[in-house]
Order: sequence, then C-alpha cells, then structure tokens
Amino acid sequence: MCGDYPDSFALFLTTPQEVIKATNELANKTSAGYDNISVNLIKKIIHHIADTLFALINKSFEYGIVRDQLKIARVCPIFKSGDQSDFTNYRPISVLPAFSKIFEKLFHTRLCVFGGRKRGLCVFGGLCVSPKTLKTIVVLLQVYQHCTNSVPIVKNSQKQSKLDAGM
Repeated sequence: MCGDYPDSFALFLTTPQEVIKATNELANKTSAGYDNISVNLIKKIIHHIADTLFALINKSFEYGIVRDQLKIARVCPIFKSGDQSDFTNYRPISVLPAFSKIFEKLFHTRLCVFGGRKRGLCVFGGLCVSPKTLKTIVVLLQVYQHCTNSVPIVKNSQKQSKLDAGM
C-alpha cells in the first residue's frame, strides 16, 4: 500500500527480543491449555524458540490471520461455594494456550501504541479507552457508589411506593 494513511492501523513486525520480553512478562502459571504447554514451560525454552516464534507471529501480523489452534480454550469448572453436587455452584474459567497469550500481549502493545499516537487513548484495565470514555466510567462509578451507599435495597413490590414517596 503506497501513500500516507495516518488514520489506518497496521501491525508493525516484532523481533525475537520483543517475543522474549513479552513471554517473560507473563504471569508464572503451571496451568496449560488444550495443548498441555504451560507459560512456565515456554519461559524455560523461550531463548531456543524465539526465532521461530517471532517469524510465526510476524506472518500472522502480516496476513491478519490467527490460527484456530490459538483460539481453542480448555474450559474448567471452578467450585464457588455451597453444595458441590449443584452445577450452579461452579463458574467456568477458560484456559487459553500459552502461545496465544504471547500473541495477545504483542497485539495489545501495537493496538495501544496506535491508540495513544492517533486517538489520544490510554490503557485502562488492559483496554484502550479514550480519556472522555475514562471520565465517563469514573463518573458512572461515583454515581453507582453514591446510590448503593445512600439508597436502601428494597424488593420490587416496594420500589414503586418508595419512588412515589420521593426516595
């Protein structure tokens, strides 16, 4: 693509050093996705596979294709509390392949660089949001906090009468 497209988004390529750095920044985890490869294992061998991995990531960035194998999650039920025989007392967690976490980290870096450079976006909780959106979130959280601290929680049948009384 020739020309100047200042508002377009393109994925700049990575390097073996960036792949190593991104991998080492991942939280130490022994859990593994469907491929049975944990983050801890990858961290131990990353210096041996960084050249191959960076080439694969660059091809993905270049063609805009993420392999389906990186999108497969192993879903595990985690017990919350109560009766263990009641399935509603479990919450599902999805364990993605460790390699997909490296892809995600590198992509996120590029997305936030683009957002920060072109849109005035900032990183908030792992997401890129505009300062205006961030201010809106803060205001909504303050309103929610005020409402939950000052208004008693009532049953649905009592809500209308409380509203009618001016509460």
